[in-house]
Amino acid sequence: MFFTALLGGFAAGALGGLLGLGGGVILVPLLSELFHLEQKKAHATSLSIIFFTGLSGALSYLRYGSLPLQAALWTGIGALLTCGPGVLLADRIKEKRLRGIFGAFLVLVSLTMFYGVLHRQNLGEPAAFHLPSPWVLLLLGAVTGFLSSFLGVGGGSIDIPIFVLVLHFAQRMAQGVALVVMVPRTFVASLINLRLRNIRLDLIPGFVIGVFLGAPSGAWIAHRIPNSYLTRIFAIALFFLGIRYLREIWRS
Repeated sequence: MFFTALLGGFAAGALGGLLGLGGGVILVPLLSELFHLEQKKAHATSLSIIFFTGLSGALSYLRYGSLPLQAALWTGIGALLTCGPGVLLADRIKEKRLRGIFGAFLVLVSLTMFYGVLHRQNLGEPAAFHLPSPWVLLLLGAVTGFLSSFLGVGGGSIDIPIFVLVLHFAQRMAQGVALVVMVPRTFVASLINLRLRNIRLDLIPGFVIGVFLGAPSGAWIAHRIPNSYLTRIFAIALFFLGIRYLREIWRS
């Protein structure tokens, strides 16, 4: 079990470093399918692991200079305001409905990522970076803080498309901000889940060690090769995984 958790943590950490995601899209299915956790416990345990993914990935992006700290600060404040209600809502929703919502979320994220790749190819890289209004960043943080805590993901899959497509951040800059912001919101969400006894503490050590091994590797790759091809592959995987979750709901 420890070795499986180690590999899962490495995959989630590498994904976080590579694409700016917390790894919840890997962790939640892994915890529910392979470790047979209830959906709400899979979401809660995923969030506690993602805290370490964000921390390790953010430190790596800070070292590479791909991190606008002011943008991360305002977005993080907004996320802290709403992550608690997201956790409490997830704790009250029925298992079947939560799995269906997560499946639909994966499909939506995959389509958004495909659109993002095509959009960036048509428009090219942003010519210059302009920091958005703090109010815009606070609102973005509030929305993603609630959704990430509710769905058991770090929020990068929500943050990054908005940062890139709407606010015109460069891809790596958006990923760096997303990693920083997921640290405080997953910390608060994990404290609440810990009180609700939704976290499988015995699985945490293996996953955390894997995360700290994988995140720097993913960040190293992200700063040396284009992300578009990897994003396509990842989006395809998300799409079919989401369809699988939705089929389970339709059959039951």
